[in-house]
Order: sequence, then C-alpha cells, then structure tokens
Amino acid sequence: MTSSFPIVGFVGAGPIVRLILAPALDLGVDFLEFKPTTDLNDLRDFAGKCDVVLHGEGVLPISTIRTLEDEGFTFRPSSKVIAFANELNARYAEKNVTEPRTWLSLLVARSPHGQCSVWSPSQMQEDSLYSVTPSPRLSFSESARAQELALEIVREIGVVGVMHVEMTLDREVFTITRVDAHLNLAGNWTLDGSRTSQFEQHLRGVLDLPLGDPTMAADFAVSAVFHIGTSENMYRPYLHLMARSPALKFHQYRSDGGRLTPRGHVTAVGNDLVDLQQCVTHAIDFMSGAVNE
Repeated sequence: MTSSFPIVGFVGAGPIVRLILAPALDLGVDFLEFKPTTDLNDLRDFAGKCDVVLHGEGVLPISTIRTLEDEGFTFRPSSKVIAFANELNARYAEKNVTEPRTWLSLLVARSPHGQCSVWSPSQMQEDSLYSVTPSPRLSFSESARAQELALEIVREIGVVGVMHVEMTLDREVFTITRVDAHLNLAGNWTLDGSRTSQFEQHLRGVLDLPLGDPTMAADFAVSAVFHIGTSENMYRPYLHLMARSPALKFHQYRSDGGRLTPRGHVTAVGNDLVDLQQCVTHAIDFMSGAVNE
C-alpha cells in the first residue's frame, strides 16, 4: 500500500456489502461497489479503478480471481487463500463429529504485516445463527485454547482481513469443522458487542492499518438472525420491542433494489446473561409472529 488512501472495491451484494459500507464511510474510505458478472472485461475494468478488491463468499470463481491476480490486481481473499481454505475444509469434512458438547464460532483477523487479533469465542446453536458471546460453557483456559487454535489457522492460511473458524468442543477436545476466509454473518454480534466490529477490522486488515481492539463492550453479547415473514413494515414491532427492551439493537439488510428484506439481526449487550437471552428470544418470537405481546 502507498501512503495515499487506497480505493477499496467490493464485488457482491446482500448483507455483507451493506454492513461493511458504514465503517468504510466512517473511516473515509473510497469504497466502490460492483455487482457480480460473468464478463471478465467488466470485472477487469472495475479492478483497474481499485487498489484492492474485496469479494463475498462464492461470488467469484477462483479461476477468475487467479487470472486477474496474474495481471497484477489485488484480491482479498486471494485465490491462494481460498484454495488453501477449501483444502482444509475437505479434510475437516472427513472427521466424524458426533453429538458435540459445544458448537463454537471464532473470528480472527490478520494484516499483511502479520498483526493478528481474535474475538471472544461465540457459542452457537447448531441449526441457527443464534450466538452467545463469550461462550458461557468455556472455562478461561478453554477459551484461550480456542482462540489460539483460530490464530494458528489464520497464520497458516495467510488470510489478510477477517476469517471465520467453526469448531466443536467435546470432552475437552477441540475439533475444527470449517474455516471461511471471508466475513461471516455469525460475527454480526461484533457490531454492538465489541469495541471493533468484524467489518471495521476487515477494512483495517486489507488496508494494512493497525488492527482495532476486539475486546467485548460488556460481559456478554447475545445476537440472533430474525425473519419478519411477508411483511416488511417493522414499525409496529419496533414500537413494542423498543419500549420493552430499549437496549436492543436492530440491523436490517437491504436487497439489491434497496427494499428491506425479511431478514436481519438483533443484539443485546450487557452483564445479565439470562435477561439478555430473554430479550433476544422474545424479539425473535415477536417478529416471527410466534408471540404477539
């Protein structure tokens, strides 16, 4: 990177590009968006306007990224990193994970200079994006071990920016089940629950800026994805939920056309874990129509 502020491009659509835009604006980053296309020349022209091109998971074929990298363009994640992550995931898929005690999600970041940071481990529900951070089932030593495993992987793969590591803990044995060399919706709790969100950290990493502090903003953060059915009018749910739980934070995701999609996430941050879980569970149930009061 040069001393002048780099231009960042993003290829993709959906929640990730919307959520990374806010910290880009806060940092004053020149941020360009590009919708995925099969036309290599269009993508080449776009990459030519950028110092670094970010892309969402599965948006670009690895062969396309490799071709443009050979022409001198910089992509994050790079084709090499994606290939390495795919190879690891093929190995992880061969492991037999049965009835794990705890499903864990960890976010870890790395800059080109090798500076790394890792967030507290999140405890996930296996069948949904519902997380409690830090995992209440982990001891201090287990949490530290999970973080070190995630750091070992990011250093091994050589990711620049943020990556996601999924693992299980069963009878004091950690098993890596998947790595994603991209931002991940499982880390959206960091928007309100951490001093530095995964989105800001990703920008810092790819721009080779010093990484931010991933420390928790409070003792716990509870977060969950919500669906609002066929209605896109959130005014009534907001009236009820914001009055009932003023500390709740809502994030809705916009589609390509700018319309609110029936999906987003809600987060509660504080020191009383039971109260936070009750607030988030009620919010999810109310927005889905499972409860009406």
